[in-house]
Amino acid sequence: MALIADENKIIKLSSSEKDIMECTWNEKDGLSFGEIINLVNEDNNKIRKKQTINTYLTRLIAKNLLIKKDGDTRFKTLYFPKYSKEEYHRKISEMLLEENYENSLLEFIKQLSGGEYLSKKDAQKIINVLEKNKN
Repeated sequence: MALIADENKIIKLSSSEKDIMECTWNEKDGLSFGEIINLVNEDNNKIRKKQTINTYLTRLIAKNLLIKKDGDTRFKTLYFPKYSKEEYHRKISEMLLEENYENSLLEFIKQLSGGEYLSKKDAQKIINVLEKNKN
């Protein structure tokens, strides 16, 4: 997996970093450190220590993926994703096309299909998506 470190670079995410990002993407009001610990440990059936999660949070902030803000009176600090999950996936897709397929969606589709022609049904679906994005 990968993500945005600055506006133009993609940085790889570990599976644990991705677990934390999944938690933050699902909560638009931000998460406290304690909430992140509970969610990550609950979702993965693997207990991670506070220091380990703190290290991952520090890395995600350094990678420009999380924002750390002062919270309200209930929490000292809240963590927010800098980019939505959709933006994350779009950037990964753009990077994949740029680095491996010379920014060509056609080349990507040819590789994905194993050099075989697409069925008319699949081709029409792609055309519909592209036309929808045009409008």
